[in-house]
Amino acid sequence: MIDLKSNSLMGKNLRELQHQQWGSICGYANEIHLAVLKDEVEILKSRAEPHDREHRVRDASLFKIHTTISTLEQRIEEIEGNI
Repeated sequence: MIDLKSNSLMGKNLRELQHQQWGSICGYANEIHLAVLKDEVEILKSRAEPHDREHRVRDASLFKIHTTISTLEQRIEEIEGNI
């Protein structure tokens, strides 16, 4: 079970928007959206680089991860272009 109060799902980019005293996320919708997308890209990149034999993924799965990363990065560029 995931402990939602521990903010374990919150990545580095989203954590930068977290209010220090209250713990809530503060910012404009585009800023929050970008932070979440960037955090997801970081997670996927870490999964795309196998560190040892136990964490290796098959070529087809690796291709899907790289495709997803590329799509998310294009979306990030699109949002950044509109700000």
